[in-house]
Amino acid sequence: MESLTSFMNLSPVIGLAGFIFAISTYFWVAKQPAGNAKMTSIAGLIESGSMTFLKKEYTILLGFLAVVTALLGFKLGSNTAIAYLTGALISMACGFIGMKAATKANVRTAEAAAQSGQGKA
Repeated sequence: MESLTSFMNLSPVIGLAGFIFAISTYFWVAKQPAGNAKMTSIAGLIESGSMTFLKKEYTILLGFLAVVTALLGFKLGSNTAIAYLTGALISMACGFIGMKAATKANVRTAEAAAQSGQGKA
């Protein structure tokens, strides 16, 4: 039981370390060359389309979240509903950040492959 408590106390530290690593990697990727004007133009269109998709998806998802959160609150109590809603919102934030990172990395990977070959990309 003591080892479980120790692990539970360590979990937030591990999560924070992962978050710091992800943020530092994101900023490192953002500093890489994005290619020529045509590449950045296409990348902008891809990012715009991706964000439009997420906006539509999240709009639909928010309605579902409201209904499920209300049902959970009614049937299982407010703590369960709040936990569900918090998890869902964090998951949505991760999806948004992940899409931003992916679209930012996409053109930079293509540029790295064009300039230095597949090994660097």
